[in-house]
Amino acid sequence: MLKNAYETFMGARNGLFLNWFGFLVMKYWLRFRGRREYDYNLPFVKTREIFKKHNLLTNHDVYNNGDHLLSWWFLAFLRFRNYRELGAREFLRYFCETVDKKSDILVTGCGTCLLMLHLFRKGFANLDGFDYLPQVVQVAKGIDKLAKSDFTLWEDDGFNPLRIKKKYDVVVAVHWVFSAWKGNYFNKIDENKNNKMLLQEFLLIYAKFLNTGGLLMIELVDSYASQKRFVFQDIYPIKHSYPEVEECAREAGYCIEKAHLCTESGWEPRIFYVLRFKGKAGFQNSE
Repeated sequence: MLKNAYETFMGARNGLFLNWFGFLVMKYWLRFRGRREYDYNLPFVKTREIFKKHNLLTNHDVYNNGDHLLSWWFLAFLRFRNYRELGAREFLRYFCETVDKKSDILVTGCGTCLLMLHLFRKGFANLDGFDYLPQVVQVAKGIDKLAKSDFTLWEDDGFNPLRIKKKYDVVVAVHWVFSAWKGNYFNKIDENKNNKMLLQEFLLIYAKFLNTGGLLMIELVDSYASQKRFVFQDIYPIKHSYPEVEECAREAGYCIEKAHLCTESGWEPRIFYVLRFKGKAGFQNSE
């Protein structure tokens, strides 16, 4: 309780010393807990300068008229999101245990590439990523250069990608899809499409960029858990039940290989789905 309150206080202040001190506390907390693999191993001051240079340090930078509290993107770095969010931690653990290190991997909505950086530290070398927001991509490129990770990064629309040039063994779509369906990233939304149509469209889009047998890993807000006892706040309007995801996946040529419910990350319960593409996109599977 005290640790959470402390992080909230430290993370909300836009001061170099307070940011640095809070960062060090979390860094040594990871060492104390034996979780060094979640340390980004990035120099704090240089990383902070990258965020500042590309106007992603504070809400005021991002939204022009916002407050001067730290932006969500910088807080994700400051608070070691890959470790702090149980859902992200479980996803990364599963990913590292099951995916071949030589796989070609595409991380959609890669943000400032912190998730990609974790995978790189774990031995995954073939990592590409894109994001919708130009300043986010610039920060990702700055972090990539600082970490010497040699990612391929570009700006693209996750709902209508135009710059993907090859097929992948794994496509990752975590942290962003359900939020972008609400228009949280200055993106346009189609209010004429219902929940099922949006998911079907998304699955069909990325079927084109997956090798047969490849995996699509996607995070969705769970409608069943939201209606029952796990409700925190009704923030994200687009939710899906397991049967609905199963039906959409089957119709798009996938099967569900794994689903992990997490009620301790974010505002609403989410499920991380691992979908395997069977190479029959757009056709009803009779199995």
